[in-house]
Amino acid sequence: MKINLRGFILLFLIFLFSACTSASNNFIPGVTLDQDVNNHFNWEVPLTVSFASSISKAELVNNYGPRGEEALRLYISNNNPFVVSVRYFPNLEAGFRYRLSVDYKANYETKSEDGIGAFLTLFSHKKLNDVTYIPLKKSNKWNNIEVEFDVLNASKGSPFRIYFSLGSMDPDLVLSSGEICFINLKIVKVED
Repeated sequence: MKINLRGFILLFLIFLFSACTSASNNFIPGVTLDQDVNNHFNWEVPLTVSFASSISKAELVNNYGPRGEEALRLYISNNNPFVVSVRYFPNLEAGFRYRLSVDYKANYETKSEDGIGAFLTLFSHKKLNDVTYIPLKKSNKWNNIEVEFDVLNASKGSPFRIYFSLGSMDPDLVLSSGEICFINLKIVKVED
């Protein structure tokens, strides 16, 4: 039996490419979005809606990004500005520096004085209840946010976590409507 080596290599490369593409398209590989806001402080649930109402929605949307990426989409009805937030607990090891990268696209309205109505929030990374707010401006194109941070907090009761938010409850009440979508979330340990 004669095997066509070129054909075999071509099939292998197609299989390899499709496997890599499908694995990298997930917002967080192997993680689904839990809709129960009661799991906000349940660290066994990595990705959960932490604040929402009947007029807001948080969902993972397949094939949303420009290369078919899965997106985390936060939405609030245009008639009713409010807040919707998703908490991600990446379970990072304390004592190291990390780099977070995520792309976002935002089409929202807000009544905040500075016009910012969406945020990426790093919570408890340096010490208990330490917070870093990253404002996310409106944009019809994909923008990349990249930030380096140290995880120094080893608390089991209030570990490091990330919030993706349209609107905000903290530090000030910011009500927004519209949507923001996130794709290509990556968190890597920065090597010395």
